[in-house]
Amino acid sequence: MDLVSHRQADAALDRVRDDVASKHQAQLYPPLDGLRAVAVLMVIGVHGTQFVLARAHGSEQRLLEQWYTTWSLGRTGVELFFVLSGFLLFMPYARSIHQNANWPNVRLFYRRRLRRVGPAYWFSLAVLGFASSASAGDLALHALFLHNVSFGTYRSINDVFWSMAVEVQFYALLPLIAFAVARFRDKAVVALLAATPATQAILLIINWLGVKTLPYRPAMALLSYLSVFGAGICGAWLVVRSQNGDHRAARWVSVMSRGGVVVLVLVLFLDASNLWHTRFQFMLWEATLGIGYAGLLLAALVTWPRLGKFLTLRPLVLLGLISYSAYIWHVPMYGRFLDTLTRITGGRYMLITWLIFVGVVAIPVFAFSYLLLERPFHRKTAR
Repeated sequence: MDLVSHRQADAALDRVRDDVASKHQAQLYPPLDGLRAVAVLMVIGVHGTQFVLARAHGSEQRLLEQWYTTWSLGRTGVELFFVLSGFLLFMPYARSIHQNANWPNVRLFYRRRLRRVGPAYWFSLAVLGFASSASAGDLALHALFLHNVSFGTYRSINDVFWSMAVEVQFYALLPLIAFAVARFRDKAVVALLAATPATQAILLIINWLGVKTLPYRPAMALLSYLSVFGAGICGAWLVVRSQNGDHRAARWVSVMSRGGVVVLVLVLFLDASNLWHTRFQFMLWEATLGIGYAGLLLAALVTWPRLGKFLTLRPLVLLGLISYSAYIWHVPMYGRFLDTLTRITGGRYMLITWLIFVGVVAIPVFAFSYLLLERPFHRKTAR
């Protein structure tokens, strides 16, 4: 009995310590909710433009087609989400390594992550799976976040669910990554940044050698985005080291924040201008985006106070809170409601119709989903 009670006491103490660290982190990095809002606005914006473009006609269609390469940059909001995940989730490990904080409880980490993303995801999966008459196997793979094992289930139920598989698979891998960083320090962080370009370079070589059946499939999506998560991890690593008095790390924070933003602007400009070389883009696109968005994150936290202050504006913070629900619901809502609105309007004024729809219908639905399917589980997680 004493042994059991001691274990229970230790587990409770771990939960309290993690709660304190989580609350401290939220207070320390308030601009990150604003960055979540930016990310979700980019994603729902690009998907909305795609839906509107498919239904508009006349001058409105020509206008959207003319500017579509610029609008399409919104798809990179997914990479911004991944950078934020890498930064925030690795931060407790970085503190443990550099500030002698307690090593995060792995089992508690997994439980918290599932409570964070699971309920809203599984509810939407049940609703959308029923509506789409998905097979039992497809639903089971989605429920286990393994639907990226093949192209047949990769985007079968909801076009954005592919990224949820990648995100949760990153959660599964993160404690191992943290152990590697604790053991190999800077070398492990650099290896993470190089992981995606190296993987894609190997695939290009295989293709160049004439192997037609490439091993790459959606199941390798985590490798394709590992450098993006790694950029967030690198940001957390440098921030904690600089907070610990490491002047070299502080200089790297400054370099990464300024240089990363320059890289981000350059990469997005090249993409919008169709100036990327296909193979070069294939190899470096994700890694450069990750570094760019990590630089933006560090700029908001450290080097550009005005940007950080802008990201703490109340509307952005509130949108950041409901960003997860917005992410998982916006595509099916577009598909269901915009077709109805198209029949009503005859395809006229689709852009204005879409903007009104988002403001009047979609955002309240996202907020309701957050209050019903996310917030109660946040409170349980904090206990």
